Amino acid sequence: MSADMIMIVNEGPELRETNFFDTEQAESGFYYLTRNAGTSRLLVPDSRRDQLAEMATGKIVVLTRGRMRSVDRKMNGRDMVEIMFDDGSNAPYALHILADMVDMLPAPGPAGFPFTVWTRDGKALSFTAHYRRQELPCLKPWK
Repeated sequence: MSADMIMIVNEGPELRETNFFDTEQAESGFYYLTRNAGTSRLLVPDSRRDQLAEMATGKIVVLTRGRMRSVDRKMNGRDMVEIMFDDGSNAPYALHILADMVDMLPAPGPAGFPFTVWTRDGKALSFTAHYRRQELPCLKPWK
């Protein structure tokens, strides 16, 4: 798949404009994680909007970057980011995206930061998030 150049126009932590929703990546169902002004923003392609309800169950978001440990040879060892919407249950909703679909991540540490979820129609959800590095899949609550 050839990748379209993703254009982002920021207004501080807000997303003022993007072409992401009309790119080949979005049309193929890929998410995009972007960061500006201390806020991480997940862009949700149109074909995945139905997952907003699952995301909304989360109390916090935990981003974990690491190498994927998988029986799938295509995915094993890939640099990925786990986005876990931690709802306190034993089975939180989580996504795994390729690090190629991320423009910037925060530094690992104890401090939380804003995390928002965006669709073509604008900002849909807001959370506090935390970031760490660890082998994937992780799916462990933030401690």
